[in-house]
Amino acid sequence: MTRLRFGVEVGVTKARRREGVLVTMVMFWFIFFFKKFKIKNFFKAIKGAQDTLAKGKIDYGRELFAAENLYPDSTILIGDTLHDKEVADSLKIKCVLYSGGHQTYNRLAINNSIVVSDLLKSFDVVEKLL
Repeated sequence: MTRLRFGVEVGVTKARRREGVLVTMVMFWFIFFFKKFKIKNFFKAIKGAQDTLAKGKIDYGRELFAAENLYPDSTILIGDTLHDKEVADSLKIKCVLYSGGHQTYNRLAINNSIVVSDLLKSFDVVEKLL
């Protein structure tokens, strides 16, 4: 059975914010999983692929910023790849990388990025960065 990584539900609840989500998964499936895990209501905005030939995450990020009137100085991307860091840099926002996902801690740390190995701790890091 598919389940959330440890720390996601607790972290989102702890943050007590209406966060936005930027995804590269086809939106139909992403929303399905959000509803399944009962965390959809924690998020104000969700932006991502409408089809499998979607444009890039940077374009979706720009659209999300425009649609939701977000400000770079109060926005942080939590990701798990060096590409997520590239997206954050392109959008001029801070980034916290999680090493329990697609890439290892050593791979993520090569650019002096902020890297956490515990997803729950990423929310504490976010609090300090904001």
